[in-house]
Amino acid sequence: VRQLNHVDLINERCLELQRSKKTTSKKEKTLKKSKTSNTSCPFNPGDQQLLIADIVSNIHDIEEIVESAKDIDTCAYYASRKSLEDGQVIVLPYNSILHKNTRMSSGINLKNSIIIIDEAHNLLEAIERMHSNSITGRNILHCYNQLMQYQKRFEALFSPKNMLCLNQLSFCLKKFMRVLGGSVRSSTMDKVEMEPKVYSLASFESTAEIDSVNMFELIKFIQTSKLAHKLQGYLDKHGDEVKVNVNPSSEIKKPGGISAFLTEMKNEKENSQQKTNKITGKWNKTTGKFDKIENSVKIPEKTDDKTENPDDLLKSPLLRIVSFLETLKNSSLDGRIFVIPGATIGQSTIKFLLMNPAAHFHDIVKEARSVILAGGTMEPISEFRDQLFIGAGAPLSRILTFSCDHVVPKENILTRIVGKGPSGVSLEFNYQNRDSKALLDEVGRALVNLTRIVPGGIVVFLPSYKYEDTLYKHFEVTGVIEKIAAKKK
Repeated sequence: VRQLNHVDLINERCLELQRSKKTTSKKEKTLKKSKTSNTSCPFNPGDQQLLIADIVSNIHDIEEIVESAKDIDTCAYYASRKSLEDGQVIVLPYNSILHKNTRMSSGINLKNSIIIIDEAHNLLEAIERMHSNSITGRNILHCYNQLMQYQKRFEALFSPKNMLCLNQLSFCLKKFMRVLGGSVRSSTMDKVEMEPKVYSLASFESTAEIDSVNMFELIKFIQTSKLAHKLQGYLDKHGDEVKVNVNPSSEIKKPGGISAFLTEMKNEKENSQQKTNKITGKWNKTTGKFDKIENSVKIPEKTDDKTENPDDLLKSPLLRIVSFLETLKNSSLDGRIFVIPGATIGQSTIKFLLMNPAAHFHDIVKEARSVILAGGTMEPISEFRDQLFIGAGAPLSRILTFSCDHVVPKENILTRIVGKGPSGVSLEFNYQNRDSKALLDEVGRALVNLTRIVPGGIVVFLPSYKYEDTLYKHFEVTGVIEKIAAKKK
């Protein structure tokens, strides 16, 4: 279960293990050919009540609860969820509070609760990130092929209403592929030529021609029928029957006439040049190498050709598709749809970006008794007041701001912005310049100069661990670290 990378697949596998039971001997031969394991969860049910009593009566961190669960062979996750009803102080990650579906599935009731969100300085970004979603052409193609095989297999068992909903889902998948410049018969490796586009939700649904589909009813059908679970179970047993074309489609038009002639001439010229290149030299028995190589041909390193992993077909992308369909239920003013072409159809992306976090903070403000945002770097506080609380419908009279004095006196704080280094090089840390040798050298010279005039210690803040590693390695090579160490030990 832990090897599954997608959280929804982990949840599905967990539920499957709970349902799994020992089968009769008549079915054993059939199940040997199946990819579905005949095992059950070793931690289900276990002594849940004993662990729940321990969680409620004592204060534990997550690791201690897990160890206690292992000792009595039960599930720490479900015991923790069941203990929520009796808990008075509950510590949860952001998404368990801010994401409505996660909150409801976890059984968290916000009515008259006091919610304290710590380290709330990135709350706006967290809400935007967890409610944004994207799907790729590969997701769409795989889901469509899996759905078609599933419909074909059980067509006689579906009611007219269920068949209508399944057809609507496959219809949406077809239209998504059209938006990406392909079709459901395309290959994931087909080339695509189109410009990136941005849509409002209303214009995207109109352009994709899916505005006639009731997304609320379609998503309700997928959830109530547990279609994702059924489709995943079908794939576990019959995954070998589901085929997705990963080779370039034969439908791609080849150049004709003068274009074909010029292309052929170009290819012949390149091939003739490659044939004339030779690797020559004198073999050295001592070193086992050529002493001299003339007209050498550079052998390219092996590159990832982005080919599909056959195991991916066994992982239903319907979960990701449903998450994207959920975003289409937002108000047209709350977000934008980005169509981002890739090198191939499979790599092209349709992405929803939430632009109004208050839309998903409304229920929290409405149901909770109070919401406390705590953090050390909350300024400008007006962003939270206007974009979250007032935007979510909270009256201004309910919003209170409390700020403590800083631990460092104002007279001990000096803020300066430096645009150029000691030698006049512009300190412009944009994406194009941040890895340039000239800029890294200039940063090193500036830090060395600061160590000579600052009497105490120095703390340098960087935008990421990756950039810190880049800068530190460059300083080691150029001797900046040694110069700093000579002044600051």
